Amino acid sequence: MVLAWLAGDLAKTGYFVATGSPLQFWICAILQISIDIFILGQVFAYRKNTAAGELPYATNNQTDTTSSSESPTID
Repeated sequence: MVLAWLAGDLAKTGYFVATGSPLQFWICAILQISIDIFILGQVFAYRKNTAAGELPYATNNQTDTTSSSESPTID
């Protein structure tokens, strides 16, 4: 997903450069590319820190401690 963001931002920046857009467009596009690269770096740096069982959508994750017969009370 982050690679798709980066590709889109690179294409957009190329368009801005090719069409001679004003400087503020270039600055924003370069900022977006920088953020994409920063996020991509985090993806690679932390890719092995989370075991599959720790993910919130894992089917074997049993973090819910309330039983199904208990219902929350609303005041």
